[in-house]
Amino acid sequence: MGTAATVPFFEDVEALAPVTAMTTTANCWTSDPGGATNLYDWNIDGAGSTPSSNTGPLGAYSGTNYFYTEASYGGVTALADLYSPVIDLGATPTAGMELKFYYHMFGATMGDLYVQLDDGSGWSTLDSLMGQQQTTAQTPWEQRIVDLSSYSGNVQLRFRADRGTSFTGDISLDDIAIEIDTCAYHQVSTTTGTS
Repeated sequence: MGTAATVPFFEDVEALAPVTAMTTTANCWTSDPGGATNLYDWNIDGAGSTPSSNTGPLGAYSGTNYFYTEASYGGVTALADLYSPVIDLGATPTAGMELKFYYHMFGATMGDLYVQLDDGSGWSTLDSLMGQQQTTAQTPWEQRIVDLSSYSGNVQLRFRADRGTSFTGDISLDDIAIEIDTCAYHQVSTTTGTS
């Protein structure tokens, strides 16, 4: 077993080669199913938009490459899982520990995305995005922030995509990070001063 990645952790997908039917990348991202081009699965795009029309973004959030599901294959509610490397969050839970990622989910038959984590006690769902989130390919990517402050030790992330009813449901992810944001836990004062 290899060494766990450490925080801050950042994956912008730029060092990964564009591929269909992704299996395992050089830096330990894996997918299931993988290795077959006729299944609903995760891929890496570097050509701008996903291959299907009327779904997907016009390009990556940053750089050229991003992860995406290819919804042209598979049945309704077929699942595609994207697994991160194992990541060491530290010995004790840390206030401000967050997962941050950018997503694009444009398509009339968009499925759902579940953000899950395994800390050794099994998979827990931390967050979900249900159905279409962007209304056009031109609509900007959006960032999602998930609180990880109650977790410590070695963890693994899983992005579980649940296919919709047809091919216009390509889910895209980019710039996936785990970092400590201490400002996220500072309360903004509502007291109004006088001048």
